[in-house]
Amino acid sequence: MHHMLTLWLDRLTPTGIAWLVVQRHLGADSLADWMTEQGWTTSRVCSRAGYRLLEVKAR
Repeated sequence: MHHMLTLWLDRLTPTGIAWLVVQRHLGADSLADWMTEQGWTTSRVCSRAGYRLLEVKAR
């Protein structure tokens, strides 16, 4: 999963944004933490019914 995300998120343009919907029970919060540690600006936009909407900006 980390390899795939790195591959695709590195393709974002400097002003690009990726929107990810991740289930909380499948590690949405730890994934957001990992992406932040890797240098992407990551924000949880909203949370509903066990899902997180994450906004990820280019590093």
